[in-house]
Amino acid sequence: MATRNKTILTKALSTDLQLNREERTVGFSFSSKSNICERYSFSSELPEGASFVFDEYLSHDPNAWDLTRVNNNTCPFLKNHTRGQKIGIIKSVSLDGDKGICIAKLSKNALADQFMSDIEDGTCGGISFGYSVEEYKVVSPAEYDSNDGYTLKKRAVLEATKIVLFEISSEDIPADPTVGYGKSLVELDSITIEGNPNFPIQHQKNMTDFKSLESELASVKSALSEANNLTASLQAKQEILISENTKLVGQIKQLETTLEEKTALISNFEKKETVASRYYDLRQKAEDLVSQAKLSGSEFSELFSAVPSEDIAIHTKSQVDKLGHIEFHLGLIEKRAKPLINLEQSIKEPVVNPGQSNPKEIESHAAELLKTLNQSPIFI
Repeated sequence: MATRNKTILTKALSTDLQLNREERTVGFSFSSKSNICERYSFSSELPEGASFVFDEYLSHDPNAWDLTRVNNNTCPFLKNHTRGQKIGIIKSVSLDGDKGICIAKLSKNALADQFMSDIEDGTCGGISFGYSVEEYKVVSPAEYDSNDGYTLKKRAVLEATKIVLFEISSEDIPADPTVGYGKSLVELDSITIEGNPNFPIQHQKNMTDFKSLESELASVKSALSEANNLTASLQAKQEILISENTKLVGQIKQLETTLEEKTALISNFEKKETVASRYYDLRQKAEDLVSQAKLSGSEFSELFSAVPSEDIAIHTKSQVDKLGHIEFHLGLIEKRAKPLINLEQSIKEPVVNPGQSNPKEIESHAAELLKTLNQSPIFI
């Protein structure tokens, strides 16, 4: 079974980060084999009844990584995993069995300059990278309750043995800055599983059920034998079976309720991840507009609070797409500012009409027109 596990790995910047401003290069470690994270999967391609939770860590054997994009100079160094926000390019990646280390060549743009300044100031948020897992190997299989055969007692541990690197990013909000590493934004498609997967495969479960049925059948035969001799004993056993059946029905309802609750938790987690991604993109866009003097500080405060986590919680619970309204509002702000910017440029480089003898009068007239437009409700 072939699978792809698209993942974003986030970690705090390592202390071994090295910056060469003259060469515009920076080197740092971006991954560690010691990092183990919890994974969830409802993929229909996995064995029927398989667990949706297991522990994962990445192999740091150089042969386990596909670095085609790095070798072809097509592995970007991005800002917050955002297309169009390129800080530079990843020039080399090395893996020593325990860590992944890379060197990035920084572009000559404002993002790269800001990144270097943040490093020197000690205000860099963290480093993330995006990759896909093509193959897993089971290191430690899952363990289940021997009584029912399906209650998970211990999660499986899977090692990713075929990894494709897509990009590395400067991340403002590391997923787990207290330990240096963390993973988020997971999508599972199909995975090659070697060995015993995290839950018993179907035929193993059937064997468990068959043995349970055999045991129950022996009990029934014994009860019937006793019933031929003692009617009272048969009645007592019937009452016991009814009681056990009632308990079983209750257990099934409890399991169904638990499954619904876990499904709701996963759904809410996925919605929160989506909302968080949209929110930080829009907040970054608004901050750019403020820096360009296209959005005032008071307008920014009306759209975003000082605590992003509270905003994200509100937008996640809201049944109305308020982020869509914010996106539309920011779009209008961009459009209304463009004519004003063009007029400012025309004042800085005025075009003199050869038929007029006094260029200063033209520049003065343009300045008065600009002042009038600034007071117009269209541009306020």
